[in-house]
Amino acid sequence: MASGSPDFHPRTITTDENLQQGTVAVGVADVSITFLQQCHAILVYNDGPLPVHFNSDAAAIITHFMIPSKAWLMIDVEITVAHFIAGAAGPSTVYAIGIY
Repeated sequence: MASGSPDFHPRTITTDENLQQGTVAVGVADVSITFLQQCHAILVYNDGPLPVHFNSDAAAIITHFMIPSKAWLMIDVEITVAHFIAGAAGPSTVYAIGIY
């Protein structure tokens, strides 16, 4: 990394991009959002009071990546199904946008 360069590259979502939105109530059992086609990136917002755990294309368990309450995650990943689970009874509402 060159001096003064950011460690990340912000992504801007525009209306010109193909995207699909989904919402799910997350509790102690794995729940998922299935996209119509494989996405190149996903934006996830956890609007609930509990942290949720995320996994791509396989069931989520509580040791997977945690998204804290009122936090968001944006990653470039090839994904068709986003899986979520909470460590405690919820629900926590999760919003996701998959970008084709």
